[in-house]
Amino acid sequence: MTAGETPTLAIRGSGAIGMRHARVLRSLGAHVIVIPERPERVAELEAAGFIAASPTAELPRLDGVVVCTRTAAHRVSATAVTVPVLVEKPLALNAYDGERLLEDAARAGQSVHVGYCLRFNPGIRFVADRLASLGSIEAVDAECFSWLPAWRPDRDYRTIYSASPEEGGVLRDLSHEIDLLNHLVGPGRCAAAVVDGPQVLDLHPGVDESATLVTDHGGVRGTIRLSFARQPESRRLRVFGRHGCLEWDAICRTARHLDTSGRVVESQSWGDPSEMYVAQARAWLGVLRGESHGVLATAIDGLHALRIVDDARASGAAHAKGNPCLY
Repeated sequence: MTAGETPTLAIRGSGAIGMRHARVLRSLGAHVIVIPERPERVAELEAAGFIAASPTAELPRLDGVVVCTRTAAHRVSATAVTVPVLVEKPLALNAYDGERLLEDAARAGQSVHVGYCLRFNPGIRFVADRLASLGSIEAVDAECFSWLPAWRPDRDYRTIYSASPEEGGVLRDLSHEIDLLNHLVGPGRCAAAVVDGPQVLDLHPGVDESATLVTDHGGVRGTIRLSFARQPESRRLRVFGRHGCLEWDAICRTARHLDTSGRVVESQSWGDPSEMYVAQARAWLGVLRGESHGVLATAIDGLHALRIVDDARASGAAHAKGNPCLY
């Protein structure tokens, strides 16, 4: 695809996230075709003003595909084409499937990126741009506390994909925080994890409701706390260095640079949080034109996050059996 050419894109999956991608990419001038997993959704999408096609329909030449299908179907959906692909997080169901996806893509000469959109949040960019001012980085911590019943007020939260024992759970669904630590301080590994099954919410016993991870990023210690069952919601990140601290608060929409005494050196706030989706879409469209982009998450980045997720889940299973598992 060349500069100035209108890209033709397919969105595989028509859930809330798929439709968000469709609206954003369409607003940026792309020709968008939505392919729902259920053929009966085609007429409904067309009535809403979208171009839609059934999964078996013959499509025009595509410049790219956005994969927003069920997590277990990511690998098949991503490798069914040879054009560039943007896969919603997580990259795949587990690291094994992620590795196979990368192998298939390499054979096809296909580029694959992952929708870790928080990398494009203005506050995260504030933090990333000021990391050098901290001197040597000593530690980083992140938390994402949410209340799963509030995610889809019109549906029983126990029936949404996040609550699925096969595909859901807090580690897969809230893996943004894992990716953020990898993105800011380098790829890490799971050093230890405590993973809790249902305690507050009436979820399937196989679904992880909360998790606390200790990660190691080349000597920088990370702590990550995730939960589907905490009120009020909280989403924060802090990076500690020899010369101070950088803080990000997604709920308050603020980011701050503090010196070692706690004095605010610089701060930033932002309004519309949806601008990060537009920024991510612009970056991916640039990739389709042959441009490089250092912020957009690659398939390798997605695989790094999945390996931490898998190790944390294994640690949680070991704890449940009374055999603490440290990596």
